[in-house]
Amino acid sequence: MTVKHKKAPQGETHSTSALPDSLFLNRELSWLAFNERVLAEAQDVRNPLLERLKYAAICGSNLDEFFMVRVAGVHRQIAAGVAIKSPDGLLPRETLARVREQTHVMLREVEKAARRAIADLHTAGVRIMRVADLGKKARAALHAHYLTQIQPVLTPLVVDPSHPFPYISNLSLNLAVLLRDEESENGQEFARVKIPVGVLPRFVVIGDVYLLLEDVIAEHLPELFRGREVLASYEFRVTRNTDYEFDEEEAEDLLATIEDGLRRRRFGAVVRLEVTREMPQNLLDFLTERLRLNELDVFELEGPLGTADLMGFPARTPELSYPAFTPHLPDLGDDDDDGIFAELARGDQLLHHPYDSFGGCWPFWKRRRQIRTCWRSSRRSTGPATINACWGHSAPPPRTANRWWR
Repeated sequence: MTVKHKKAPQGETHSTSALPDSLFLNRELSWLAFNERVLAEAQDVRNPLLERLKYAAICGSNLDEFFMVRVAGVHRQIAAGVAIKSPDGLLPRETLARVREQTHVMLREVEKAARRAIADLHTAGVRIMRVADLGKKARAALHAHYLTQIQPVLTPLVVDPSHPFPYISNLSLNLAVLLRDEESENGQEFARVKIPVGVLPRFVVIGDVYLLLEDVIAEHLPELFRGREVLASYEFRVTRNTDYEFDEEEAEDLLATIEDGLRRRRFGAVVRLEVTREMPQNLLDFLTERLRLNELDVFELEGPLGTADLMGFPARTPELSYPAFTPHLPDLGDDDDDGIFAELARGDQLLHHPYDSFGGCWPFWKRRRQIRTCWRSSRRSTGPATINACWGHSAPPPRTANRWWR
């Protein structure tokens, strides 16, 4: 089941390697080259620790979207039997093979960068620990937190002849739980517990200690399956095809068509399965079969899975982040001088966002609203003098009025 993936030559990444048969870059491989730049920031030890963790989360989130849309699109081309080479000289099947090769390498690098950042954060005093390493007092506090905040939102599902394999939602993090069952052929029974990321934060905070939510749930599985013997649990994560296309001109009701497409996106085909390396082969084969997945689309990782969720890491340590940035507030005039329209009449003003604050636009919109109100109320009953008074000191040049009036 384990697939070997070749490494790129030293100093050259996979997705920047030239294609010999074409002068064009492949669309999917070019996107991966962009994401490698984000990964490089996560690996750069010159960046603050929390920022490195955020870059790893961004890189993981980018890959999630890449699989949901780009890879899913390539799968659809293959299913449609497309046999025409794209301008880069690759068939859809060849593109998919290269994408699989490169994303296996990239996901391992993203995971490695995240684990290195977490380890460095622990060294810097941000205590990210496993439940097994907690002391008695911390474990008691964690147990109380689990019973009141976590267990009430968990829904374990056991697979047996009367309960079919459950639907696994897109980008959901799950625990594959093995229970002892003397009546089954192999003496085991499969259960699935969905990690409620989104309902609850990915990190559980007990005092000054940060714990991964899936680790907390895994340690308390015997309480969730009372009366059953829990043999082991393993994490897995599913990515589904969410790419949806429709013809606007053929749709009788555009809104209904979009709503139907959004509903169907939830049940798209699985395009990626991420699992932890310690998952036994028989359980991995079971998941691959039930999810109808090619073994080449299985990614065996060290964890933590779902690095995109690391963006919500709750630690707020200023010395481990970039300094707070305060945008510049441009001087566009106010009520104490000639006003913003007089300033604009002297020449154009360049606002460079986000380095210039959007707050500088407020005087313009405030004055514009006053002028529009004054114009509507006076244009039929009064002369130009009243309209000119709306501008404050004097009427603006016609050019300025025409540019900013509507």
